[in-house]
Amino acid sequence: MSQSSQKINYTKWGFLLGTPIAFLALVATAATVPEFRCTIDKTAAVCSEQRQNVELYTQTEEGEYLADVKIIFTAKGAPETQYTDNNGYVKVRIPTKGDVRVNLSKVGYPTQNFTINLENDQSITRIIRFTKSGQPIIEGSPSIALSPSSPPSSPPSPSPSPSPSPSPSPVPPTGPTEVKCEDVSRNGNNDYDYDNLISVAKRTEQPSSYFQLSASRPKSFACKIINNSGEVKLAYGLPDNSNLTRVSVKIYVDGTLRKDLVFGRGQAIRESLDIKGASGYTINFEVVPKNAEFSGDIYNLLPKP
Repeated sequence: MSQSSQKINYTKWGFLLGTPIAFLALVATAATVPEFRCTIDKTAAVCSEQRQNVELYTQTEEGEYLADVKIIFTAKGAPETQYTDNNGYVKVRIPTKGDVRVNLSKVGYPTQNFTINLENDQSITRIIRFTKSGQPIIEGSPSIALSPSSPPSSPPSPSPSPSPSPSPSPVPPTGPTEVKCEDVSRNGNNDYDYDNLISVAKRTEQPSSYFQLSASRPKSFACKIINNSGEVKLAYGLPDNSNLTRVSVKIYVDGTLRKDLVFGRGQAIRESLDIKGASGYTINFEVVPKNAEFSGDIYNLLPKP
């Protein structure tokens, strides 16, 4: 047998042995991909894991939106990295069970970290304000803004009854705060009574009124305080099925900006506004961003007076 014939046989055997080995290596690598594992094993843990879309908006502490924020989401498996768009927005699908660690980084700011657990807080839209301390302010999700190590305050110990003494003449109560509000938008954007139920964050709400909001039709209320008990309660909501994504709310007390808030689809703001010594306040509503094309209804979640 010639030397060239032996060489051809070696090539043939190398091909026959190498092909199965390469195929097995390809299968072993693909088996680490969740989608491939689900096609070959429906009982794999990754196939049964349920996920939920969560929307995040990153802002400065003053409320300006932060673009190109690097966000790393870590749960089970490999971390997932995304970046916010020009409006500080990003959407991600995360597991509905267990903790998801969120790491946010942006040049010029300290790294911000917090945890999302959809079993404890089902808010699907969250606003993250960067702080100098690195502990972000989370709006729309009060439960994750609280420290889990903070113990509940204990009830005060009973004190012995003091000896009776003459008491001064009782001061008549001032009663609840009474205000008179006027729509000063001047754009034909009327406020209407409302009697039906709506869904906000999957909770049933009974609004008392509503008005429509769009980029070309903002809304402003000027309220004169007639009887001042020291505070006034405000509550507004965007339904789960709203066309609007975000709404900016600015509240001025006697001309001074007191609250600068943003709330999104499926969220509500509930504020107890300190008006001690004030004569009036103004509430301004605007669509965010201002060039948004959609319009939608804002609902007053307080009961009718």
